[in-house]
Amino acid sequence: MELTGLVASGSSYLERSSRPLADQTCVYNITTHIAESLVVASITECKAPHKLPLGYIYEGLEDMELEEAICCKDIDPPQQHARWFSTVAINQAFSYFVYEYGCVCTGEASVFLRISDDPETVYYLLSVPKGDVGESTG
Repeated sequence: MELTGLVASGSSYLERSSRPLADQTCVYNITTHIAESLVVASITECKAPHKLPLGYIYEGLEDMELEEAICCKDIDPPQQHARWFSTVAINQAFSYFVYEYGCVCTGEASVFLRISDDPETVYYLLSVPKGDVGESTG
């Protein structure tokens, strides 16, 4: 599986579960007045900033083979360690959704995810509000 940069919007169907998955938030569109008929708009994987620091996200996101990055956890260079943490968070979100769109959120950063026609490639867009907007907006 590859990881590359991009994002857009869409939807997919989901059957309701009686129990939410850990760290997961789903956004639904209701297609009819029947509550059982929901369309998943996106899924968000929430991580505490101390578990997935912003520095790890900056260092870890780049074009990569996810299987390679996950298997190399014990390699010494800090960038490889950061890559492993970023990859695991994205892989966890991917395994939850297999919907077209998702997100990993730490409170400091959001990584928007998209799976296009090739299910082996996950596209991402990193958004860091502090860096995107700066100290003031005006």
